[in-house]
This record gives sequence, structure tokens and C-alpha cells, in this order.
Amino acid sequence: MKTGSIALVLFASAMCFIVGCRADFTEETAAVNSMLGVLDGLESRISELDTASIKKQAERVAYECENLRLVYLDTTVQYQLDSICSYPLLVQKSMERVRILTNELVKTKKQLTDLRTDMQERQVKEENVATFIEIEFLYVESLSELLDKIDVRFQNDKVKYETYRISMDSLMSTATVPTIE
Repeated sequence: MKTGSIALVLFASAMCFIVGCRADFTEETAAVNSMLGVLDGLESRISELDTASIKKQAERVAYECENLRLVYLDTTVQYQLDSICSYPLLVQKSMERVRILTNELVKTKKQLTDLRTDMQERQVKEENVATFIEIEFLYVESLSELLDKIDVRFQNDKVKYETYRISMDSLMSTATVPTIE
């Protein structure tokens, strides 16, 4: 589910409670449940990211860069090597973003679950519920947008790997260095 449709679902849910707040929190609970569903969808999308293969590609590039730097000491290929050898750092940053997002999803799900429980047990003031839901709605929306950006970054990382792979193969073909499979 993309950000636009997520926003529409969440907006519709939010409007339900804005139009008619009742003391039984029926609409508010529905809005919380809707946001929890969106978070489940985001978790599913994260699990679909091919982090294992990208991590393996980064390890391969790091290993081959280490060896190529020993062979190519002249400055004519250093710029090319510097560019190629930056790939593992790019992947590391992407993986860190995924880790942070995953942690934020867990925290947000807990907050929403706690809010739902508090509403069911009447442990939250009615006048605060709309504010809490609005804040959580905006945060869930921002998490969805962040995952969209991470997904684009992963796609870019894959493209960069293919480009770097061609350059590395060319450099490897003219050098005598060990390779990994």
C-alpha cells in the first residue's frame, strides 16, 4: 500500500472520530485499529526488502576493494576505486535506516495498542483522545513516507551495485587478486 492510499484510509478513519466523538470511543478505536493495520502493512513491506542479498553484495565489494587497493596503487584508478568502495558504506546506512524504522514501528504499535487498551478501560480522558490519535496518525504517515524513501534507496543501491560490478569486473580482469564467489 502506497502513502496516498494509506493517507486516505487514515484520513477517513480520523474523520469518523472528529465528526462524532462518543464516550464509548468506538470511532476512535476503529481509527487506532486502522493505524495498527497500516503498521502491519509497513512491517510486511520491510520484510520484503532484500536485505540479505544487498548485504552480501556489500561484503563482496568490500572484499574485492580491499584486494584491488593493494594492486592498484597509482592514482589513475583511485578515484574509480574510491567510488566503488563507498558502496558498503551506502548499504550500511540503508540497513541502519531499516533498523531504526523497524524499532519505530514496534514502539508505535505498542503506543497505539496501549491507547486502545486505555480507551477500552476508560483510562484516558475523552478530551485527550482526539489529540493522541491525530499525533499518532501523523507519525504513522511519516513512517510510511520514510519506508517509501528507504525502498527507493534500496532500489538505487541495487542499481549502483550493478554499475559498480561492471567496473570491478573490469578492474579485476586486469589484476591478479583473489576473488570470492
